[in-house]
Amino acid sequence: MLLQFQQGNSEDLWSYSSDDLWRSSSVAAFSHNNSTDERTPLLNKIIIPTAARVSKWTESFYKRACILNILPVVVVLIWCSVPIPFDDCDTILCEYFDYINTAVSATALTSPPSRINFWFFLFWYYGIYNAVALFLMTKLFSIYALNWYPRLLGAKTTFALFWMASQTIGVIFYFVPIMNDESVFWVSLTFFTMSMPVIGALVIIHRKRMDRRHRGRVGVLLSTTPPGDGDLSTRRKSSIMRWIPTDLPRLRAPASYRRFLWFCTALTIALLALVGGEMYAYLFLSTMPHTSLDAFIYVYSWVGAIYIMDAMTDYILYRKVRSHPLASIFKLYFFMIYFIFYRNLFARLRSVDQFAIVQLGSFLWVCIYYPIAMTPQVHKALVRFIGVTLTYDEYKEKLGRSFYLRNLAENTTMIGFLCWVNILHFGPNRAAYPYFHMDDKDGNPYNHQLTVIAAIIIWTSELTSAYITRHTFKKAFNHSITQQAVREFEKYPEMIIGFVLVMIHVLQNILMALVKLDFTANLEKVN
Repeated sequence: MLLQFQQGNSEDLWSYSSDDLWRSSSVAAFSHNNSTDERTPLLNKIIIPTAARVSKWTESFYKRACILNILPVVVVLIWCSVPIPFDDCDTILCEYFDYINTAVSATALTSPPSRINFWFFLFWYYGIYNAVALFLMTKLFSIYALNWYPRLLGAKTTFALFWMASQTIGVIFYFVPIMNDESVFWVSLTFFTMSMPVIGALVIIHRKRMDRRHRGRVGVLLSTTPPGDGDLSTRRKSSIMRWIPTDLPRLRAPASYRRFLWFCTALTIALLALVGGEMYAYLFLSTMPHTSLDAFIYVYSWVGAIYIMDAMTDYILYRKVRSHPLASIFKLYFFMIYFIFYRNLFARLRSVDQFAIVQLGSFLWVCIYYPIAMTPQVHKALVRFIGVTLTYDEYKEKLGRSFYLRNLAENTTMIGFLCWVNILHFGPNRAAYPYFHMDDKDGNPYNHQLTVIAAIIIWTSELTSAYITRHTFKKAFNHSITQQAVREFEKYPEMIIGFVLVMIHVLQNILMALVKLDFTANLEKVN
């Protein structure tokens, strides 16, 4: 007796589509649908903007500057400026004798407070930082046209569960203190939180692939007779089910599945850069003070690491994933990581000579490398010896895009640094950030005024070199990187939201790395 149960055909297995992670078709079409009206939710208009709306956002220099440079900095400044309550101080705006605050009341503390209230830190400081990180991951998956959450739970529920899981782990480590006083732990916990969407999407897509593999088989019901003596007709028959493929499938996984794995690889590299940068900053802070040579090695060894990781993700996203918006977002991400650590290095430079040495290489690189790299001769050499397949026009656009993103990261990180170096030096959260004290007293070699003035001079130098290079691009190569950027924003509307989220996340990350945490005394009170 032979029965067949068809569970699908073999083409289901290999015609694998990324839609299996249930990205809504309405979301995919929304960004290029300009017919939204007053009934469209405001949040949708912001998170998933249309091409027409993005065109209005980027139509002038001032609007672009407000959205791409000012908005991320304002969000981060609000986040870090809210007064932090200390458990060893009775008031939120704590008064204490300090190098700056000389006119204080008689009840002021003799030393700065150090015991940050854990619950405030967990739900405001770390909670918002963690939520932005999850939101960024969600936006990256959205641009890739995948949803990382199970359809049964939905986006909001899964987002809340992952966020609460991370917060719960923080609470557990608070009551079982191992290294919760180290900012490295909290950034590593965010690394875990940002990895959960990747792991969840991998599990979902792998399960869907296995389901399709199963549906590509035919069930065959076989009747068998057990061995033994006696008449064959009197022996009891048994049946077993055996699944066989309808045809011989290819050994190689489907292209969309491989593309998704490459996307996950790029995300993993980016997340490792996050933790690596934190460890690098931790090492730098624990080995101060540094000489000029130390500062030079610190900056340019980190530059080398960033460029290597950037090259790896750039290759993956352009050649394997083939997503221009994701490639641009990741490149901005690595530029932001490099420049934000570079900026905060300024707070530990002790002389004008150190500032000059650090900045000289950057100025020469911008004014010399980029114009030379854009010449047809360099392009021909890359095609001949490296195997570059881009046409010269495509090559110019890619190089111009890289320079635009570099400028964007330069200006945003410098605005952020100049703001918080003053807010955290003079403001109510001064005690939580001893890194920005720089009082030049009692042998302290760092000076706040020198840092701010030198940073402004360096920013002026960067703006000058950027103007020279942009002018060279326009006159010598007939290429405007600003017009190119505006066209790409209109073509890929969701990319601008990805840019803003990346900048907020990286700016928050460096401040999380520099905050001084000490929860030991708080835990002793609980016990």
